[in-house]
Amino acid sequence: MRTMAIVVFAWLLAGDHSVVWAQDAMPPKVLRLTNIINSYPSPSPDGESVLFQSNRTGRYEIYVMNNDGTGLVKITDMPGDNVTPSWSPDGSRIAVAASPEGNSEIYVMNSDGSDVKRLTDHPGDDSHPHWSADGTRIIFNSAQATPDLTVGWVEQWHEIFSMNVDGTDLQQHTNHQAVCTFPSYSPDMTKIVYRRITNTPGKNAAAVAELALSLLLCTTRGVALQNRSMRSGKWSAGVIGRSLE
Repeated sequence: MRTMAIVVFAWLLAGDHSVVWAQDAMPPKVLRLTNIINSYPSPSPDGESVLFQSNRTGRYEIYVMNNDGTGLVKITDMPGDNVTPSWSPDGSRIAVAASPEGNSEIYVMNSDGSDVKRLTDHPGDDSHPHWSADGTRIIFNSAQATPDLTVGWVEQWHEIFSMNVDGTDLQQHTNHQAVCTFPSYSPDMTKIVYRRITNTPGKNAAAVAELALSLLLCTTRGVALQNRSMRSGKWSAGVIGRSLE
């Protein structure tokens, strides 16, 4: 029996129109799975399903489908946008950022969308949740430390925080007083990787207003280790013990 590796990704087409694709790594073959505005695909731990966000209903909701694009099911139905889904390591639950009351907060639910629980209640944006490898913590970015939330989003302080999966034991990992988003734990939970937007022109031509996005690597205590200019980052088990050069 042939072992198959599926890589799921979003491809930006026609401005803001993003579609979800899958690639069978052996042999290389790209299969287009969707036709409308979709993004943030997340493959299930067993590789059989894909979570993603889509605005096909007029607002962003979370959907799940088989890895060949069949069996599409909408699993969220909260007011406002539901975005950036992330599977728990055992595939039984998902974390999302949602704004049913107008402010983005972190929620968890079963993988079928049932038993929805709100974990955060902070002023400002809480978003981009990701699970730790052992399923005990959720790491995310939050603007709760911003002194003045009336300023524009890019002028707010989006720092990296983590918490237990029930919302307790909130910990702050960064203090850049800048936009830091899309955090992810290393498999052994000793390091985190995230992106930071700085006002240094020219580092990333695709960034709006010449804002540079840097991929930063630090310990869970916030000690900086490395800096890379990239769009975003996420850990895989194979990174540990290897150089990032």
